[in-house]
Amino acid sequence: MRRYRAPNGDDLIFIELNAARIRSDDIKEYGYGSKHRYEDLLRFVDESLEQNPSQTKRAIRFAVLHHHILPVGGVAIPEKERAVSLCLDAGELIHNFQEHGVQFVLHGHQHAPFVGMTAQAPAALGNDRPWQPDRRSLYVLSCGSSGVKRERLPNDVNGNSFGFYRVEGDRMALEFTRYLPGVEPTTFWSTVLPIPSGRRRTRTGGRRR
Repeated sequence: MRRYRAPNGDDLIFIELNAARIRSDDIKEYGYGSKHRYEDLLRFVDESLEQNPSQTKRAIRFAVLHHHILPVGGVAIPEKERAVSLCLDAGELIHNFQEHGVQFVLHGHQHAPFVGMTAQAPAALGNDRPWQPDRRSLYVLSCGSSGVKRERLPNDVNGNSFGFYRVEGDRMALEFTRYLPGVEPTTFWSTVLPIPSGRRRTRTGGRRR
């Protein structure tokens, strides 16, 4: 876990997971986070923020892992030597990220720039009725690939790319830059996302808030 204090008082918290755990040759391209290996880390972040609330203006939490929790292409074409990768426990990862207030997920693997959003409704809505998905949403960001060989790029991706992510007040500004051999880098995609509150409900006196 890496925690950075921004000049404006925000804490930027990066929770790093190893999703490359599968060793079987048949399915080794698939990711697997394994809940028992990261849940304590998520709890540690919660406890650290709750113990020092006055020192943090706002906490923006990022989960970082290599493999995908959402598909990034329109159509996935299986190849004999190259699996169409998605974390086998993607649903469980999404659920636990939401429960612990993660707002952004950063990943790579298929080397394609991508911006998506996901949220799961709790099994028992309880005090969340009506469900407010915006309060529990995860933005999923992939910045492409800054150095992979062209034959490893998806068919619809022309060239290597990298992303700039900038926190600007209550929003995240994204800018994706593409570059090719002998060609000056150019910005080919930019957008702005709201930063979800990411607040996790805690128990106080036996009641949720």
